[in-house]
Amino acid sequence: MAQEQQKVSEQMKQKESPVCGGWTETSLVSGLPAEEVKKLQGLLDQVREPAQVQAKRTFAALEPLEFATQVVAGLNYRIKAHLGDGCHALFVIYKPISGETVTLSSFVEEKTTQAPTK
Repeated sequence: MAQEQQKVSEQMKQKESPVCGGWTETSLVSGLPAEEVKKLQGLLDQVREPAQVQAKRTFAALEPLEFATQVVAGLNYRIKAHLGDGCHALFVIYKPISGETVTLSSFVEEKTTQAPTK
């Protein structure tokens, strides 16, 4: 958790005027180290089943493309992911400070690769 908070702090320092409790700038997953991509993939894997229930279908893929974070009483992750079949979705996932099970806060499916993450 400390590493995640440090990463968020570093991202917020890069912004000209960070907003307390606001979202970090959206970052592309393609430029991240492998361990960071694996962490985002792990979050998506943990919420895959409830998202598929909400979407009423099984995803052909689930690959993170972009993400942003927000410090709350834990961390919120906003992740744009490729679902396969030309579909993309925006996931908001909450990870509590205690490290308990993550929860899917929001799931919005899009039909285009241009789905905004903000």
